[in-house]
Amino acid sequence: MTDQLKIAVCGHIDHGKSTLIGRLLLDTGSLPDDKIKDLKRIAKDFDEETQLAYLTDQLKEERERNITIETTQIFLKTKKRPYCLIDTPGHLEFIKNMLSGASQAEAAMLVVDISEGIQDQTRRHAYLLHFLSLQNIIILVNKMDLTQYSQQKFQEVEKQIQDLFNGLKLKPRQIIPVSAKLGENISRRSKHINWYHGPCLTEALDTIPSNSDKRMLSQDLRLPIQDIYDIDEEKIIVGKIAAGILREGQTVTLLPKGINTKIKALKVFNTIARSASVDENVGLTLTTDIPGLQRGDVICANENAPKNSKRFMGNLVWLHSTALSKGQKFELHCATQTLSCSVTRILERVDPKTLTILETDAQLIAENQAGIVEFELLKPALIEKHSAVPELGRYSIENDQGLLGAGTVLENYV
Repeated sequence: MTDQLKIAVCGHIDHGKSTLIGRLLLDTGSLPDDKIKDLKRIAKDFDEETQLAYLTDQLKEERERNITIETTQIFLKTKKRPYCLIDTPGHLEFIKNMLSGASQAEAAMLVVDISEGIQDQTRRHAYLLHFLSLQNIIILVNKMDLTQYSQQKFQEVEKQIQDLFNGLKLKPRQIIPVSAKLGENISRRSKHINWYHGPCLTEALDTIPSNSDKRMLSQDLRLPIQDIYDIDEEKIIVGKIAAGILREGQTVTLLPKGINTKIKALKVFNTIARSASVDENVGLTLTTDIPGLQRGDVICANENAPKNSKRFMGNLVWLHSTALSKGQKFELHCATQTLSCSVTRILERVDPKTLTILETDAQLIAENQAGIVEFELLKPALIEKHSAVPELGRYSIENDQGLLGAGTVLENYV
């Protein structure tokens, strides 16, 4: 298990997200040698801001179109700990990538251009961060140099941010005035912004508590089965532990089947181990042969074993041009499970841009709208509240065209 903190980096197009990440990489000394060589190679052709964005926008198409398309994971390290920055697209066209990227994060940074303030896509991203239950959010009011570091202009944008977050019942951890291009308030406090008395960005990042691993470590065991291999006439089960600790000799329950068995042996990184914990990938064998064991089954602690759910209620963001309708049937993906289900109720339909409830007891949710939806599963399965076990509380709706929608579980019913 690692202390690495995963942080989603969000923001409206052209508000300086890629420049910010590039500056962080430079200022923390986190750039590999080949990237430093690349930066020197392009330095003569581009200005400093474009050079910094280049470090983040790896794809040729991204550089040509000047927008971040793919969700990219970027690693850096401060004096305190390592970080994984999940760079998420800011353009409306790529909201699917933003959602899938932010769903992996434990905290977030939201970048706002001081000249433009809150934009529609800023509101959407704020809603999605709320929707994903992210509490540790740092707001960066960027491009302060364009306003000669105006305190008055910062306070105007700060009020916009506070009003937006109050409407979502969220409280930003910090609102920091910065210039990513010039490195002001990024890894050192800015002399130009001496009216601001809070931390610079790296100081603020280092104060974010990394409690998720500890919390999930104290939870009862959950291990969604990813694959099963037949090796030397023995079934090797592999998967990533979503919660708790797995031990050799431990009595476990397999859901949804409800069968009890014991862990015969386990390996971590191909090394025999006595135990493994949350976020570790493991291979294991059981003392008994379980007929019909398959991907999607979940290994749980025998004590306090959860119950399968038949229905659940969840937040949902709908991303497809054809609206989601009440009564619709589809396949839903939760951890490694693929589940057949139907929509029984649409309790609310929400516009993420304006944060207004458009309709209660609705018949449909249109593209790029959100809502609270009740689902019924064709067969009972292990679905848990996102607040309890995030890995088993996130779901997506997909077909052969790709991602249609995604959400988090608010309540589950047996």
